[in-house]
Amino acid sequence: MTDKRAAYLLLAIEAQANIHYAIPVKNMVYDALQYTKQVERAIASHKESGDYKGINSDEYLSGFMKSDRLLPVVTLVIYFDSKPWNGPLSIHEMFENQDSKILALAQK
Repeated sequence: MTDKRAAYLLLAIEAQANIHYAIPVKNMVYDALQYTKQVERAIASHKESGDYKGINSDEYLSGFMKSDRLLPVVTLVIYFDSKPWNGPLSIHEMFENQDSKILALAQK
């Protein structure tokens, strides 16, 4: 979504004609690559503008400033087959039985 001021998120669409039993992992990789591109663009922008003056060493070493922000990435999977989807809908569904305290630490 965008307006005259900003973009609010990046929407990715993954079309599936077959059940992909590792789709949560596949989407996590794609999402991580999009976040990586955003970080790289921010770093390149800072290098180009030379706005590293007065920043702390952590910001300088990472190239990503404390005030920098990312756009959320939302991946929508559209499944086209007539048989019901019986694959996982989240990474949590791909884990073996785990303690709920451990699962609470893993991203959904």
